[in-house]
Amino acid sequence: MDRLFFAAHPDAAAAQRIDALTQSLRRELGLKGKPIPTERCHLTLLFVGTFAELPAGLAQQLAEAANHISCAPFELRFDRIASFDRRPANRPLVLLADAEPVAPLHDTLVARLRAAGLPFEAHRAYTPHLTLMYDDQRVPARPVEPIGWTVREFVLMHSLVGRSTHVPLARWPLAA
Repeated sequence: MDRLFFAAHPDAAAAQRIDALTQSLRRELGLKGKPIPTERCHLTLLFVGTFAELPAGLAQQLAEAANHISCAPFELRFDRIASFDRRPANRPLVLLADAEPVAPLHDTLVARLRAAGLPFEAHRAYTPHLTLMYDDQRVPARPVEPIGWTVREFVLMHSLVGRSTHVPLARWPLAA
């Protein structure tokens, strides 16, 4: 199985703080889930889809659609955690951020893919989040010490499902 998505990665300092928060939450809440490794830590900007086999040429078409996006770098600030309740077990525990700073980039990606007739999942409202781990325990929403970074680029990622591998396929710097 293959997944494609557009993402933004935290800088090294933010990634370290995210890892420390995850470890602290595991101890404090008695969570058993395995933390997402820092090298796979990301904010999903737009989820394209899951495929039994990566469609030929799709990654190139997605990259072409994302070329020349004009968006200024922006500050992203995660300040609360919660479990997503989309499943009865193995729920994602996520860091949440307000959508306002990231909405222009997300909306531009949606518009570009839609104009190019390319697939993407748009059945849910966009909720900027960063997955910390998956755990059976439900964690109610609560504030945490804010963790943020300046988003200076976005990436088209290829996730090799079941192999815990993310491969960057293309990168775009953000500039005003």
